[in-house]
Amino acid sequence: MGTSIQVGEGEGMYRMHIHVPTENRYIPIDYCMELGTVTNVAIENLMAQMEEIEKKASHRIELTPLDPGQIATVAVAPGQGIARVFASLGVAALVEGGQTMNPSTQDIMA
Repeated sequence: MGTSIQVGEGEGMYRMHIHVPTENRYIPIDYCMELGTVTNVAIENLMAQMEEIEKKASHRIELTPLDPGQIATVAVAPGQGIARVFASLGVAALVEGGQTMNPSTQDIMA
């Protein structure tokens, strides 16, 4: 019927999460309707969600521009997600690094 099937029960109700190909998206719903009353259905296109996530991730990180002599913040970021957070907070430079990949002073000054 599908993959990544999860079923939870509570308060006399069951919740089901299942991944199915688009062409089979109604098969689990029809099956559940044969077993009882279906009260709430949500269908989401995971492929579209992944495309949106990839599109956002591919956007270039914009850093705060500096004029000569300005004081700036340099952040060490272990990945693109936290780098985007730092950029949104106004850092002027990012250096790749993290808990187990500490950059040298030369890396930070470059």
